[in-house]
Amino acid sequence: MRVQTICFLAFVFFAAACGNQSAPVSNAAVADTSTQAVKKDSAKYPSAEELDAEYQRIPKAIGFDLFKKRMVSLEEPFSPDSALKALFPGQYYQFPSPYDDNQPISIEEWSCPTCTQKEFTGWYEEETVLFPLKDSNETRYKDTLLFTDDNGNRNVLMSFSTTEFAQDLILCGRFTCANFGLALFTEENKKWNLKTFSPALGCYGSFQMIPSIMLLKFGKNNYGCYFDNTNGGAGGPFYSDSYAFGIVNGQFKMILERVGTGRIANGKSEWKSDFIIPQRTSAFSDLEVVTAGDYYSKKSFDEAEDDTANTPGAIKDAIRSNEHFDFKIVSHYAFENGKYVFKSQDLSMAPSANK
Repeated sequence: MRVQTICFLAFVFFAAACGNQSAPVSNAAVADTSTQAVKKDSAKYPSAEELDAEYQRIPKAIGFDLFKKRMVSLEEPFSPDSALKALFPGQYYQFPSPYDDNQPISIEEWSCPTCTQKEFTGWYEEETVLFPLKDSNETRYKDTLLFTDDNGNRNVLMSFSTTEFAQDLILCGRFTCANFGLALFTEENKKWNLKTFSPALGCYGSFQMIPSIMLLKFGKNNYGCYFDNTNGGAGGPFYSDSYAFGIVNGQFKMILERVGTGRIANGKSEWKSDFIIPQRTSAFSDLEVVTAGDYYSKKSFDEAEDDTANTPGAIKDAIRSNEHFDFKIVSHYAFENGKYVFKSQDLSMAPSANK
């Protein structure tokens, strides 16, 4: 069963502030400020009384399989709301955000009785999540990354978050993920044409919010993204795994999964990772995962079920004879048969400045 966590009011505010808002188009890779999200006139937002009435939302049925390829063309300038409505054509709603007057909440409420369903793993291996639900889904967009490719064409990479329909709009559940989708649009002849779209690639994030994506250029005119999937118990350390997604045979695909890429604790025994392409010599060039951090001591692993077994494998021998040190691990990957495959690893260590 899906693991649910009851949120206290503080967590509700935190979750909403982080994930309920629709983000404007943000620039990535090559600076380009000419394309912006279409901002709605705040006077068109429903009043408080209308908002209460709008809470009685009804999902609208989508009459085709979302996983099947289709043509979508949007007008210039690019509008994330128009993309959301075109890709998930259910019932569209937009609400004012109580946290940011400039960032309304845009949602598509939909059902799809005839859609192909896919099954994804949640935070626990025994937990499975279906996409889509036959009777009720709600989708929001998260990130809209604008970049210019090697040919000078402008592109937008969008991420989408789909969860079970909920009347109250409150995102809840520390170990409740959201279905993660991606779409790529390219500007051609003053139109934004859909190049590839995957409505769901897995269930990630917490509090029903997907992580923020980071643009990654694999090779010439070949772009994708990666993100850190982070979670942990209240008051304890948070651990991250990382995932990279690219376009393989015309479709988005998860092409690298790296476990144990980060730890956020109390300032001691912390690390994080970056995905780097040192030289772009092919469509999917060799990739490095660079993990850097510090090891303080075994005493910094003081939470229940949190011990040095959770440290990166490359430093497990070192912690047997060293109390404090900084480290950097460079893991090398090559692209083979549609995914990145681990090849080798380098470890460097130095006396820790965090004692």
